Amino acid sequence: MYTLHMIGMMYFDDDGENKFLVLVPNGTNSKFSMPHQAAFYVEADDVVEYEWWGSAPSQRVEVPSEHGPRSTAYRQFLIPGNASPEFEISGCASGSGLTGLDDFHSKVPHLRGMDPAFCAQRATANTIARFPLANGELDFYKVGDGGGAQLLVDHVGEMITITAATEKKWIHLKHRGGTFGTEIVFANMAGDIRHERTMEESHFQHERAMEESHFQLYAELDPRRDPSKLGSPTYLPHTKPLPHCHAYLRARNQLTFRTPGTTCSPGCC
Repeated sequence: MYTLHMIGMMYFDDDGENKFLVLVPNGTNSKFSMPHQAAFYVEADDVVEYEWWGSAPSQRVEVPSEHGPRSTAYRQFLIPGNASPEFEISGCASGSGLTGLDDFHSKVPHLRGMDPAFCAQRATANTIARFPLANGELDFYKVGDGGGAQLLVDHVGEMITITAATEKKWIHLKHRGGTFGTEIVFANMAGDIRHERTMEESHFQHERAMEESHFQLYAELDPRRDPSKLGSPTYLPHTKPLPHCHAYLRARNQLTFRTPGTTCSPGCC
């Protein structure tokens, strides 16, 4: 088993038969929103080997446990803005369809509810990444002040692989047990954790992020490129916090200015 946590800006485009193609708008240099970066985050101990666009820097974080604080580390696999690969993740790229979609659709923000004319066009969408979801249990949760999706996948095998075949890039991960199995985070966010950023810079980035509607970035998926009606989403009050044990998400939670705001969230149809 493994768990894929998805936070930040990404659009779940209906692929029929209870499947999605996730379109991740390219926010590295968009005129519609402050800069965003897309990356996979995995715990350092889970990485077996990889071939990526650059190094995968590791960051240590102290996390609480029943035996007191313990030190752990995660790795960041950043996706360059000019790549736009389509990824496949073991066990969820193909299958008979997702489960839990009624609950998911009832909680995730709907872009056509903001702009009835919104239409994501795959052929013209300006994306930094895409990946299919065709197997597993999907749900939507609160993450900070925003939202995030979670996919639970029953996967048989000793290794989990994230692959961008056309780019000849991949990450091999250990398959481990526990409540969530191997945890993978995919994030497309502004004001992310940067190793070189000072606390003052991070606070400034956070304040700017709170002032803008990141949902305007979804205009990069619509051929009209019109962000005018893509405002702040609303979330159901009973949406539960995202369950996880991942070091990266714990690091974000330790400082409130590193958690997603209300307008940095996945969206759908």
